[in-house]
Amino acid sequence: GGITPRSHDDPAEVTGLASLARPAAVDDDSWLPVSSTDEDEASGKVTVVTGIGGRGTATLSLAALLEEAGKDGAPALPCAEGDEFSITARWVGPTREVVTAELDAGRLRVARSPYVLALTPSRPVDADAGLPLPGNPLAVFVDLRGPDSGKVEAEVTLSLHEWDGSAHVTEDPTKDASPSSPPKQLRDLALRSGLLPPRTWGSQVGSSCKVQADGGKKAQCVSTLTLPEAKKYVVLARARDPEGVELVTAFAVGRTPKEWKKRPLTSLDDAVTVRTDKPSYGAEDIVQLSLVSPFQDARALLIWGNGTERKSWQHSLAGAPGKEHSLPVTLGNECAYGCNVLVVLTAPDQKRSAVLPVEVPLSPLLDVTLPRTVVKN
Repeated sequence: GGITPRSHDDPAEVTGLASLARPAAVDDDSWLPVSSTDEDEASGKVTVVTGIGGRGTATLSLAALLEEAGKDGAPALPCAEGDEFSITARWVGPTREVVTAELDAGRLRVARSPYVLALTPSRPVDADAGLPLPGNPLAVFVDLRGPDSGKVEAEVTLSLHEWDGSAHVTEDPTKDASPSSPPKQLRDLALRSGLLPPRTWGSQVGSSCKVQADGGKKAQCVSTLTLPEAKKYVVLARARDPEGVELVTAFAVGRTPKEWKKRPLTSLDDAVTVRTDKPSYGAEDIVQLSLVSPFQDARALLIWGNGTERKSWQHSLAGAPGKEHSLPVTLGNECAYGCNVLVVLTAPDQKRSAVLPVEVPLSPLLDVTLPRTVVKN
């Protein structure tokens, strides 16, 4: 999945390496980043000859098929983790009838493991808007899920790396394989993450942060992942599944100085990230809301309940933009038939140094010090 939402909405979950831009050749022999969020499609075919019993076996090498699977027979982008593909078989019978069949599951997801390492940034990541801003706290919610979507406990290592936006970060681990390669060799290659050694595309900033995957309950590693300068970086997470396969998830953040000069900041992050400690609650339960505020020293008004039983509560959120706050809400009869929590954040005049701990070019029409209000349902 890619992670570049075009509106300042809830941060998007990231899995694997598919959200990193991949290179695509253009007419002037230079390279342009092509995000996997683009609807790139490729197709190819192989011929299978069945035996006397009507059974045939074929080994599909996606790397080989992709050499001519693009538009008009051009090479297609290599597969990245998170991509999907389908297989359809077509047979023409002796009387010219056509019989087709597809995979029972429909589409297959390209992956090296049935386990998924998922990251959700505490703030929206929007390259066009330059968010999150350098110096503003950035953390991630970490989730490691099994084949049945259940939570898996494992240690996850997170780190921040410089990146110029053009250096190759990934490669197809099966690029040197052929359809005639031994099955064991193909399986071993498929288990590789495809991530190039970070030293080849960017030096690490600061130290790594090791956490336990907790199902995405708590924002992690804010001191490690906050962008120290107005540059482009990659957030990198590594873990191992119960079978020992290394899982890698990464996404890009920030802009290069050249990009900042070309596109000054025109808007601020107004997204309020709210998460709960459980998927559902009953009467008399205490809901632990985890709230990440985009403001300096804001106030939160929480409203919940139905009809005349509606309740409200105010709370002060002291601290810098991007800080995580824990807000407990005790449910009663006002939510007997289910209800939502409405969050209203208000902030007074903001200090420029709080909004922009690291200075970046600003649009002449943007005043970062004005009072702000955001409503989150």
